[in-house]
Amino acid sequence: MKIMKRLHRSVQRLLAKASLTPAETDLATDVIGGISEAKSCHLRKIGRTLKENVPLIQTEQRLSRQLAEKESNLDSLPHAWLRHAAPVTKRMSFVAVDFSEISKPYGKKFEFIDRVRDASTPKKEIQPGDWLLSLEAGDHHHARLPLWMEAFSTKAFSYKGWWETVHRAILAVLPSTDPQALWLFDRGFDNNDTMRIADQLGLRWVIRVKKNRNVSFGDPACLQTKNLAMFANKRRCLHSVELE
Repeated sequence: MKIMKRLHRSVQRLLAKASLTPAETDLATDVIGGISEAKSCHLRKIGRTLKENVPLIQTEQRLSRQLAEKESNLDSLPHAWLRHAAPVTKRMSFVAVDFSEISKPYGKKFEFIDRVRDASTPKKEIQPGDWLLSLEAGDHHHARLPLWMEAFSTKAFSYKGWWETVHRAILAVLPSTDPQALWLFDRGFDNNDTMRIADQLGLRWVIRVKKNRNVSFGDPACLQTKNLAMFANKRRCLHSVELE
């Protein structure tokens, strides 16, 4: 119970920075506390933690109706969280950026349901679901602090483009990070668009490269081009080496 009280106080401090109405503050408190206690984002499980003196279906319908409001200040919560976490994240040395997915193999009526590659399955099947973009700060002691998590669908009317989505998230997170932080991009970002965006924003960055990337090296007047995987496998180095 002490943990839930501490969580409640922390949530209240966060919500105070988001300019929510009293009703929106109550809703956010119910949902965040319910997710933490139930360890699930299902409205029915969240509703059970609230222990309201009404049938559970009514609690579930109330939460669903309130969360579906089109004119809501709840959309400001991600930015309020960044301001809330900034004093800590500005002291962290790394920002990791990754793509994942939320598969819904039995989803039939989800709004704007997309088609995603489910990397958690042995055959990496293409299934209904949504894409997930996440950014988190880290340090040399393996401490991690989530900064941004966004589920999106390429089928949604609000979708502007893959790299526009990434660019917008980086721009949102950037002011809350150390200007000298090293940005770590997974192999899904091994492309010219990511490098262009990172350079334009002045980031210090590392990208985990794909095996199918070709690299050019050697004398600029007579460059050699080889597949990265074949090139790396042939270099049995016991030490690091820099290539121009």
